[in-house]
Amino acid sequence: MNYLILTAAILALIAFIAHVTMGQKNYLKPIMESEIDAVPKKFVQSLFHYLTVFLLFSTIILLAGSHSSCPLYAYVMHMVRFIAVVYGLFAVTSLVIALTSKINGGMLKLFQWILYTAISTLAVFGSM
Repeated sequence: MNYLILTAAILALIAFIAHVTMGQKNYLKPIMESEIDAVPKKFVQSLFHYLTVFLLFSTIILLAGSHSSCPLYAYVMHMVRFIAVVYGLFAVTSLVIALTSKINGGMLKLFQWILYTAISTLAVFGSM
């Protein structure tokens, strides 16, 4: 059992659950109910669901990578490294947006970078 990758998987699962519950309610729904044009609404809705799919499948791959008994363990570890890079890039992007926003306390209000950094770091070290 690889506890670093398992912890990354648990955090990814938390991110997934938060995304489909709080993200839907607090972010997607208000945008979909806003007065902006239908095209940007559908674009944002598509992006939201692309992330939903990625969060779900990355959680599954991380769970598989946490068990050395996985039949394709060597291949899964390559995917774990890829997922670590993607989460790392998500973290950098989120942090840059938080730092450059004019939102008071933006680094805490736009906190996703913390979770993405943790998942990335755990997956990197777990896959070594």
